[in-house]
Amino acid sequence: MCGACCVTVVGLLVSWAALGNIATVRQALHQALHDRGINAALQDPWFFPTADAYHRLLKAHGFQVTEIRLFPRPIPLPGPLSRWMDTFAATFLDGLDQATRQAVVAQVSQTTAPQLCSPDGVWTVDYVRLRFRAVKLG
Repeated sequence: MCGACCVTVVGLLVSWAALGNIATVRQALHQALHDRGINAALQDPWFFPTADAYHRLLKAHGFQVTEIRLFPRPIPLPGPLSRWMDTFAATFLDGLDQATRQAVVAQVSQTTAPQLCSPDGVWTVDYVRLRFRAVKLG
């Protein structure tokens, strides 16, 4: 999706997920599923573009890009990573039986805790955002 299909204004400033977004969780999730003989790549719905790739996509849809950049935006979670996974990683988890699902979530939580969980138990997910400003030409 490039934004052109849903934009009716002349210009826009947009921010959304980009290359490197949730990389720690995504890698651990892929590994936990691989460890159980499941090809996570077939179930991975996430598209996190580079700034260059998105610039080309916007240009191809008639936008002049005046600003585009990636930036880290770590987000503290209001609860455990497992709850975040129930919401945002459901595509990976919904087809699993309950025992496998719990094992995958536990493995991902254990694997990522050193990078994403503070000593006081606050989980922070490694979001990366793509922000751009573009003007529709013509």
